[in-house]
This record gives sequence, structure tokens and C-alpha cells, in this order.
Amino acid sequence: LAALFQLSIENGYANFLSIVSGGRKMTLTEVDKVAQGRVWTGIDAYNNGLVDEIGNLQDAITLAAKIASLTEFDVTTIKPEVSSKQAFMNDLFSDVVTLLPSGLSHQSTLFSLFTTVEDQTDILLRLNDPQSRFVYCTACQY
Repeated sequence: LAALFQLSIENGYANFLSIVSGGRKMTLTEVDKVAQGRVWTGIDAYNNGLVDEIGNLQDAITLAAKIASLTEFDVTTIKPEVSSKQAFMNDLFSDVVTLLPSGLSHQSTLFSLFTTVEDQTDILLRLNDPQSRFVYCTACQY
């Protein structure tokens, strides 16, 4: 399983190198020398020649319209479909940050809370007998 996961990562990285080298007019070696599997900040990506400009989404839309010689266009936001479990989690956590005490690290607290709720949700999802007959071992959690 680990070897399959590693192969998937390497394939994705090779694909990334190919796309970037074509788009940036750099060789694969040049892109790999800069990228090295790292995630760059916008400024560092700009300084390394990986992006042309620093901007936000609206800047990118405006530039794309200009390149395509469009004076009138519509932007449609496409949201991915989420599972009912993910929708529940999104709803549950949408306002939770405002409820946290001010001295806590919001990110680590949210992650911890999310992990706990997700673990409990996974337990509930395993209880799927159509006749509602369940046995749950609290010691082994199966």
C-alpha cells in the first residue's frame, strides 16, 4: 500500500513538472530544481519564475478576460458536491470559531474537535444493520 501511495505521488509530481515546464517554457530539470516538491508562497513563486504576477482571484479573472479579448463575461462559481457527512460537518463548524475562548489556538482546537467528531461519526456510520441490531465493543471500537 505504501509503495502504491508513493507511486501515485511520484506520478502526480511528474505530471506537475510537465505542465509547469510547458507553461513556463522551462525544462523539466529547471522546474524540478526550483520546485523540489515544496509549496511556495506567492512572493517566492514569483521570485523563482513560477508565476507572472501576484494577485487575487479577481485579478486572475480580469487578466484571463483581457487575454481572451472579452469585454463582457460571466463568472460562475462551481461548488463540488459534498457528501451528507461533509455537509453536516460544514454546518457544524461554520460558526464554531466565534464560540472558542480567545486564548486558544483556533486551528489546533478546531482540528482536535473535528477529529473527535469525525471519529464518533465513523462509529455511527458503522452501525448500519437494516434490522437495527448492533453490538459495539468499547474496548476495541469494533
